[in-house]
Amino acid sequence: MARILLTLSFFSLSTYAFADNGDAPIYIVSFLLIIVVVAVLAYQAKNKPANYSRSEADSLRNQAEESLGRLGEEGIATLSNVPILLRDGETAFLTEASDLFELETIYLTGGITTSNGSITGGVARSTPVEQMTKMDSGSLTLTNRRIAFVGKDRTRDFELSKILDVKVQGNCVVIGGGSEGKNSLFSVKNPYFWESYIRKLLRGDQPGNKGTPGPPAPEGGFKRKVRGTPDMKPFEPIE
Repeated sequence: MARILLTLSFFSLSTYAFADNGDAPIYIVSFLLIIVVVAVLAYQAKNKPANYSRSEADSLRNQAEESLGRLGEEGIATLSNVPILLRDGETAFLTEASDLFELETIYLTGGITTSNGSITGGVARSTPVEQMTKMDSGSLTLTNRRIAFVGKDRTRDFELSKILDVKVQGNCVVIGGGSEGKNSLFSVKNPYFWESYIRKLLRGDQPGNKGTPGPPAPEGGFKRKVRGTPDMKPFEPIE
C-alpha cells in the first residue's frame, strides 16, 4: 500500500511539473497531488515509530529507574510462558507485544509527459528512496542469551554477544548488529527499561540457573534470579 501511494505521489508531481501540453488542467492535477500526498503522510504516520514529548520521555525514564531499582533489591523474575522455544539453559526475562521497524529501500517510478507541437512522448524515471517501514507485528522477548522477535511473517534473533549497539528512539528500543548492518527498531511500553535491562545483561550481570545465585553482580546490578512474573505496574499509561 505504501509503495502504491508513494508511486502515485511521484507520478502526480512529475505530471504537475511537466504538464504543459494542455491535456490536463493544472488545478485538477494539483488537487489530485494534494490528495495523494495527504494519504501518504497519513499512512506513514500510522506505520512509523511514535515520538514522545520531553515530559513523557522523562516520566518513562523515571519509571525504568524505579523498576530496575526494585529488581536490584528483590532479584530478577523469570518467565516460563514465552512465544519462543527456549534453548537448553536459556532463561527469559521480558516479553511483550511489539512492532518491528526497519529501513527499507523502495523505488518510485513516475511518468513525465512532454510536448513538442503535435508530438507527445513519455519518459520513465526510477528513484530509490529509503524510509523507515513497519515490517511486522508480533512479540519481543529478552533472554540471558538473545533478543528474539517473532512476527506474523518475520523473525529476528540477536545474540547478546553480537549486539553492537542498544539505544532508544521514540517508543522503540533500537538493536544494532543485525544482518546487512541494519538497525532493527522494536516498539515497547517502556524502551528505557528495555535498554537498561539489555545493557546490564551485556555487561555480564546475569543470574544463575534454576534459582541459584549467579556470579557477583557489579555495583548497582541485579542480585539474583527469583521465580515469578515481572511487576508491570510501572508501565501504567502516561496521563
